[in-house]
Amino acid sequence: MFTGPKLPDKEGLLGACAAPLNSKQIILMGGYSALTNDYTDNAYILTTSTKKWETKTWAKLKNGPRLDLSCASVNWNQEKYILMAGGWNNSATNTSELVSSGNERIESIMESIPFKMRSTVMGELNSQPILAGGVICTG
Repeated sequence: MFTGPKLPDKEGLLGACAAPLNSKQIILMGGYSALTNDYTDNAYILTTSTKKWETKTWAKLKNGPRLDLSCASVNWNQEKYILMAGGWNNSATNTSELVSSGNERIESIMESIPFKMRSTVMGELNSQPILAGGVICTG
């Protein structure tokens, strides 16, 4: 059995998303926390060389806590970002956020995705971010 590094405060997460922040770190965002029994807006960063998770003051989701969100590493305006979209927090969301490791910030994207979606998969196709699968929600 593989045992990886434990998250801070032994927080277990359900429905979070993870993506490479850069060549040395992975970011884990959102989800439902078993520790607080609630949705979380936290983002945790794993440094692969030390195998240690940490939190950063800049790493909080701007559009609120949620689970079943999607994220992927994408090229945006000639720079590398993590794009995060959709999710669920007692209702579906159609918001998106960009994570910049170089500037250490998360910023909200003003334009909404066309549908309120959760549980999608995100990737990049022909240099364009795409969402596939998942559930389109009305509530």
